Amino acid sequence: MPEGSEGPIFVYCIMLLIWEAMRRTGHPLMAQLVIFPRIFAHGSSNKSYSTTSCDVIDGYTPELEGTDTISPYFSEKHDRYRIKQVPYRHLTPQSLASGPLCVEVRGKALAIAAGHHCITLNLGLEANIIVMSRADFEEIVATDCPGSNGNKRKAERMRSFPIPSRFQAPASSPKQHRFINIFAAFVCESNVIVICDFSRILRIHIISSPHVWSMSDLAPSSQYWDRLWTQFPDGPDVNIEFDAWSTRLDEWRAEVLAAECHLAIVDVISSNASLAWGGFGRHLANDFLYLQAIYPGTPAYDICANDTIYSRLKAAIPPYMAQWRSPEYLSSCGGTANSTNPFAFNETANRNYSASHIHVFRRITVLVPADLVDSYARQGLLDPDHTIGEPYHGPFVPCPTTKKWLPVFYHGKPLEAYTIILAKPPSHYHQGPVEVFKDLNQNGYSTGIGPNEFHERKSNMINPEEARKLVKVGRPPKIRTGRGGRPQKPLTVAKIDRLSKMRNRRVALTIKMTREEEEEEEMEENKENCEASTITPTIPLDTCVGLRTRSRRQHT
Repeated sequence: MPEGSEGPIFVYCIMLLIWEAMRRTGHPLMAQLVIFPRIFAHGSSNKSYSTTSCDVIDGYTPELEGTDTISPYFSEKHDRYRIKQVPYRHLTPQSLASGPLCVEVRGKALAIAAGHHCITLNLGLEANIIVMSRADFEEIVATDCPGSNGNKRKAERMRSFPIPSRFQAPASSPKQHRFINIFAAFVCESNVIVICDFSRILRIHIISSPHVWSMSDLAPSSQYWDRLWTQFPDGPDVNIEFDAWSTRLDEWRAEVLAAECHLAIVDVISSNASLAWGGFGRHLANDFLYLQAIYPGTPAYDICANDTIYSRLKAAIPPYMAQWRSPEYLSSCGGTANSTNPFAFNETANRNYSASHIHVFRRITVLVPADLVDSYARQGLLDPDHTIGEPYHGPFVPCPTTKKWLPVFYHGKPLEAYTIILAKPPSHYHQGPVEVFKDLNQNGYSTGIGPNEFHERKSNMINPEEARKLVKVGRPPKIRTGRGGRPQKPLTVAKIDRLSKMRNRRVALTIKMTREEEEEEEMEENKENCEASTITPTIPLDTCVGLRTRSRRQHT
């Protein structure tokens, strides 16, 4: 599920277009909202489901759009049926007025506006934003087909757009017939911002206003700020609403203490039912607790009742969440691949994100800084004989290197959390059996974690084994895109070997660590057996001598 680390990347990609338009023309980038009702999810008789909800501000009327022209993207055959008695009836089939493109992110929710309409997004599990050329967009939406639903009647109503074969990278996913579900788009003169969702659980809230939206309307000081996020509340964003966030977190602490809430802290943070942990999901909650050396199954009450732990936790949140808006993060993990293919998988950006911004969540090993290793060690959290929370009097040896690889343990249901802690949790802590799991890099073509790990782009990730079959002898031809910047490098044997090594690095490291642990355990067992046999031999000494003598005779 997209969390606080993915939203700023989406905003960054859109802002690049806005900045480029301002630099080139000196005017804001104009865009027009287009929706595709034939793509929206369809509920059942047992369970209703609505993709879109609407909020019309007093004074708005369809006449403000200034035209009755039917949108060129409207399908008379498939959209007409879906727009009967729906709240967004005023948005289609006519073309909507264009206006300056505006965007903002708050926690896990996103707002994009143009013309008289602003949409806020709950991205669900697999919804994401793709920027493509207008020519590519119009080629894709020119043809639709039945969706993948097992019910043929529903599949006919919930359409999909086939992805042209030329956008399928060689040596990528074996699935040849690929599709994209485009729910809405902001169409500019040369580019289009596409909002898509492979799983169709995206939810859209559309706010129609009598005036044209501007960037100031999407600022925290705007009169519309609270109204924007009413449908998908995530609480104050620490990066842009610090005072409101600080107040809400202290209120949450008071509520936990008053109610004596003993839920696991990882569940409290990731669910954000209190609206005090805006931007956090399962990934960020696990990684944040790892960085604070806190066991994820610790009851929320224990955290809030301890002034020292709570103060340390609160002080650590702003810098942790600020990194997702930093120029270093956005440039290293948010750049798009220099390719004419809008669905190109950005291996470099994905590797940067995976290596630097995913610590323990769905990881089998983690490279821990020395100061954090020492923090764990001083508290006895790496000692399996110690109990968390009790004074630790065991030996402490500082980490001899700047960083150290440590294994990650997954605690299954009911906890379902990741940690490097070996110490035993107290009886009142939430726990789960330690289970074997696959590293994130071994996830194949399934949707993963990060801005490049969504289905539409992940399908174009190179499969090293298949790529080897395509590499030809000799110098590969240069890839020319006609765009500025360094183009994507062609496939070579050396590049394929590097990709394979990097993806399997943690697995190989875990195997090595496991072997070393087994050898240490075996040596320890042998040592204990030798000591035991010396102190209390289980058979008479003369019998042992006889056995050794007979053994020698058999070999001679």
